[in-house]
Amino acid sequence: MLRFSFLISLCVGLLIIFLLPPGASSIDLQRYLSIVEILGRGGNPYIETNYLNYAPAWMQVLWFIGRLAGADPARQEIFIKLLNCLAVGMLCMLLSWATNLAPNPRKQMLLILFGITLNPALLLIAYVHASFDPVLMLATCASLVLLAQAERMQDVTTWLAAAFVLGLAILLKPVPIVYLPLLFIPYHWLPKRARCFGIILSISPFIISLSVIYALAPKATIANVLQYSSVPGYFGLTGLFFPLSSGQTLIAYYSWIFKSLLPIALTFAAICINRCQSESSYLIIFRYALLATLTLIIIGPGFGTQYLFWLAPLAILRSYFPPCAKAPIIATLLIANVTLLYEYLRFPILSGTLATSLGSAEVMHPTITTLIRMPLYLCLLWWLMEDSGLAAMRQLGPLRPRRK
Repeated sequence: MLRFSFLISLCVGLLIIFLLPPGASSIDLQRYLSIVEILGRGGNPYIETNYLNYAPAWMQVLWFIGRLAGADPARQEIFIKLLNCLAVGMLCMLLSWATNLAPNPRKQMLLILFGITLNPALLLIAYVHASFDPVLMLATCASLVLLAQAERMQDVTTWLAAAFVLGLAILLKPVPIVYLPLLFIPYHWLPKRARCFGIILSISPFIISLSVIYALAPKATIANVLQYSSVPGYFGLTGLFFPLSSGQTLIAYYSWIFKSLLPIALTFAAICINRCQSESSYLIIFRYALLATLTLIIIGPGFGTQYLFWLAPLAILRSYFPPCAKAPIIATLLIANVTLLYEYLRFPILSGTLATSLGSAEVMHPTITTLIRMPLYLCLLWWLMEDSGLAAMRQLGPLRPRRK
């Protein structure tokens, strides 16, 4: 089944890549190509552009792609999409392997097939938007599955490997920092020294790499990396703030409050997880990962369509362990596909020639885009409320002091 999942995903991805018209790519992919050009002539993209908003791991990948593909932007674009194709295939294979952790493994394969491999919304994100979120989610899901496998085997080495892979995911993009509280699950077989070393493994790649680019471009690192957030005003609360007379001020304050409270929220989550007594940590791992991601998307100051690629594999892993809120997941899947199909076929900023070939040249207006995405926002909110409800939380066991 592992090979089947990988091969089907690979074939679907290759078919889409070679059927897409030339230039069917997002503004993000065009920016990546400009970064390849800057690196090719020996420039520093952190100084010359504001396109890199994370640690330099993805810049290194782009440098390598530039060496493989040469100076032809069309070939560079294909190489980036092929990398995503490989990452999606490996992600499907990982999710197939993770069914070994589920109570009913055979019932989960259709979720992978229709949730990722043949999901139109995710295919658009992976091969038209062509950001590197498939690679990010491959590393993130690998760390979560390794955490569950470490609990199953009660193996310190596997737990340390999970912490290290989580560190690699944070190196790609800081978002997986929200999963750090999972390293505080109270395992009786995990020594305190090993836990401390694992936490160091999870954050040191990001800190070390960030220190390098900070030494080369301190102002750009602060402005474009440390202070970066996705563009607000196009989704959820910030989208509702935008039309108001003081909308920009409200959005600025909201973004500042969110960034200030995030470390406090993660600390509180780590304390709660450390005090939680449950017969199985699988449910804690996958439910927390999904709820943290949903919360980040719903109340975060910015939004990008590629964020939906974060949810799909986490929802599949979460569904392996009932009870699971099925109705909001199905509703979100349907609404997300309709919303993203409309956006990618209407807005050239998201799909380039795929939209212009249909005669569309629309610009994404914040208020209109917020209204278009409002059904999706409400579905995500419904999903969050259902999966974090009291009936579901009882499965985690009571919150009480850990036994000494």
